[in-house]
Amino acid sequence: MSAPETIVDRLYAHAGARADAVAYTFRSEPADDAHVTFAGLLDRATAVAAALEDRLAPRDRALLAFSPGLEFVAAFLGCLLAGVVAVPVSPIRRRQNTGRLATLAADSGVRTILTTAKHATSLADYFASRSVDAGAPLCTDLIDPAARPHRIVRPSADTIALLQYTSGSTGQPKGVVITTATSSTISGRSSAPSATTTPPCSLDGCRSFTTWG
Repeated sequence: MSAPETIVDRLYAHAGARADAVAYTFRSEPADDAHVTFAGLLDRATAVAAALEDRLAPRDRALLAFSPGLEFVAAFLGCLLAGVVAVPVSPIRRRQNTGRLATLAADSGVRTILTTAKHATSLADYFASRSVDAGAPLCTDLIDPAARPHRIVRPSADTIALLQYTSGSTGQPKGVVITTATSSTISGRSSAPSATTTPPCSLDGCRSFTTWG
């Protein structure tokens, strides 16, 4: 049997073989770690896929605006299961170049915003004030965990998984296409908290799953 080709294949393989093993641990300060098992991660990602199925079609794009934590991991994997292209960003912060967020939302053509209830209102107000139609926020922390989609997409290795944008500090933000074959580890700011796997239970043999905004 050939080795799994994508992060989705690995998620299913691990959820079947080691369902109760810890897939990711979010380490924060002070020590208040959060954990998710492979089975739990697959359940959460599948529920996100079900919610996306009601709003988007495969190949549509969704903005992922999360504080560091496990919600981002489930949301990103949920996008893959729904065939939706993820566009990860950071939630709006004080003294941030807020024009960048509107620029990349318009450039990428996102049709909805995946976030948590904590950030939903500020994001909706932000895009409304700039007349950017990014779709209504979808709060992943409020999704019914038992929801299941009518279809599950099993992406190939060359399927587009996400668009990762540059900071825009020296010009307009530019999007980089990342496929499922290279999306198992999404690296970003070293100063940001990350979701870290407990070896050897890792989707891709790597130990971190982080992103920048």
